[in-house]
Amino acid sequence: MGNKAFFFIVIILAISEAHGQFVLPRIDIEAKVAQGVIPSNNNDNVLYTLKAIETTNLQLGIHWQLTQHIAVGWIYSNSMRGGGYNSENFKFNFGKGDSKAFTSFNVFDLRLSAGRATKWRPYLSINYGRAEIVEDKGSFRLADKTTAFGGSIGTMRRLGNHLYWNVIEIGAKTFSDKLFWADTGNLMIEAKMGFTYNIGKKK
Repeated sequence: MGNKAFFFIVIILAISEAHGQFVLPRIDIEAKVAQGVIPSNNNDNVLYTLKAIETTNLQLGIHWQLTQHIAVGWIYSNSMRGGGYNSENFKFNFGKGDSKAFTSFNVFDLRLSAGRATKWRPYLSINYGRAEIVEDKGSFRLADKTTAFGGSIGTMRRLGNHLYWNVIEIGAKTFSDKLFWADTGNLMIEAKMGFTYNIGKKK
């Protein structure tokens, strides 16, 4: 999972331990699985044959509830698997890429959501931060670091006083720099699902 994910888990355990000692502000902790695709048109690029990258990431996040509808926080996302597609006759085939690929994101996030009283809670997420995209060809790697600006919309269902199920979240990210293989296209499309746990929420 990497050092950052381990550090995140240590922070969560410390918060949970501290919760019994004093009253905490309302904090949301999330864990999601994200599937992302970065397509590109590089027909004129003779150096790189890459047509697309797709990765499955574990996303961890923490948000502080400023109000019932506004939260700010941090999100870290890192690949569990991924594939690069280099075929001349490109046809996206999940899990059967020509090479391995990885993405990671370390971003600040603003979340706007409906109230907590209802069973279904739609939300809008806007984030900005660092991104890394890697294609591993075995004998060498191609990598790019840039900044990314993204947004997503989703809905979560309340399962109890503290637990929410993030049923579906659909989003996109745009990169500030042209990626190493791209002639045109600088967009990543994502679909996510997972769970959010609230600490310190009033019943």
